[in-house]
Amino acid sequence: MKTRLGILGPEDSVDRIREVAEKMKDLELAFFPYTQVVEAEELIRNNRHRVDHWFLSGPAVYRFLIKKGLLSPEEASYPALYGSSLMGILLEAFTVSKKPIHRVGLDTIRPSEIDSVRKDFHLENVDFVLYPKETVLPAEDVIDFHMGLYEKGQTDVVLTCIKTVYLALKENGVPCFRVSPSRLGIELELRYIREYAQARWYRKSSLGMVGVEVPLTGNTENHSHYSYRLKRQLLDLKRFLLEYSEMVQGSFSEVGDGLFFIYTTRGELELKEKEYDFSRVCLDMEKQTGLPVRLGIGYGMTAWEAEQNVRQALLVVQKEDRGTVVLVDEESEVTLFKEEQTLSYRQRFSGTEWSKQLKAAKISPAVIDKIVSYYHYYEKDSVTANEIATWLKSTVRNARRILSELERLNLVKVVGEEQSGRGRPRKRYELLVKDPCDTEEL
Repeated sequence: MKTRLGILGPEDSVDRIREVAEKMKDLELAFFPYTQVVEAEELIRNNRHRVDHWFLSGPAVYRFLIKKGLLSPEEASYPALYGSSLMGILLEAFTVSKKPIHRVGLDTIRPSEIDSVRKDFHLENVDFVLYPKETVLPAEDVIDFHMGLYEKGQTDVVLTCIKTVYLALKENGVPCFRVSPSRLGIELELRYIREYAQARWYRKSSLGMVGVEVPLTGNTENHSHYSYRLKRQLLDLKRFLLEYSEMVQGSFSEVGDGLFFIYTTRGELELKEKEYDFSRVCLDMEKQTGLPVRLGIGYGMTAWEAEQNVRQALLVVQKEDRGTVVLVDEESEVTLFKEEQTLSYRQRFSGTEWSKQLKAAKISPAVIDKIVSYYHYYEKDSVTANEIATWLKSTVRNARRILSELERLNLVKVVGEEQSGRGRPRKRYELLVKDPCDTEEL
């Protein structure tokens, strides 16, 4: 399957990328040159459906479109300009210039990237004066910045990554050179895009299973298990699931009393979730059938793995609030969908340091990661045992035991107390570990 690649940038940059990209036969190319960067917005909006991934001419237009919200970082990439591209044009500037060059005006490239170049190529004697802002488009401010520095004698030459800036400075007599992506840089980025696209394709084509369970227990079982009313409700549920199965291009199957599976792919579920989120599916299911339902989703590279994960999701959802949807993926990461909230935590970890820490404490890593996820989701500075108990759906006593163990392991610390009515004040704890897999935190 070919990746549909949209190449966007000034016409000369697009032509340069075209020379390299056309040699890669597994890419389906579409070219979108522009004269002014504002044209890029319309090109993206009108051609989004034709493109799997956008290859932009440089970081300036990339940051501009990301800031505008027209693209996400996963949808676009660009060739690096601070390696051989920068060194090549800097060498040209040294060669062409009749005066010594000690101070260079520069835009678009970040300070950390320049520090890397200094270190790698021993350029300690060259003083780079960087444009201070991250966003460089529209370019009027960048032009004024370079003009001002040169007129004050604070720069000897300007290197810019923006065509508009280059043309304006040349017109005003400022010695200026344009940094363009090298062919090697373009080729490396195109290879990365190709590999990334293949990985995404395999990810989307992995199996996805939707499991729906009607808990036929308690009042439901005693009063209407064999009633016509329940059978009508189950027929309504089957009709709903059949329509949803058609929506996600899946195969619908009744596994047993009150248990139904839909077999499809991860890509289809993720695509449809943008239009019809999982929480809404669960809510509509209950409204249309009048039945309490549990909805779980499992992803896997094999049918067996996907089924194990969807069954695990249905077990986890039993402990959650009604209307919550649980997803378990190939890495055993659990994601909870609660109306407009989404929260993820993991159930298994590989890390000897983390394992050693928890072995003595006898605390499940999944419990810790769930606490960490809630802690950061709600942007907490500190937490009490009562809040932990609410998150874990457990008793306050159990929450205190968990916090005591974490305190013993130096993963939390007491930062204060609060008085709530009568009785002893509650201790407030600060979490010291950000990620259970981050062994540097332990």
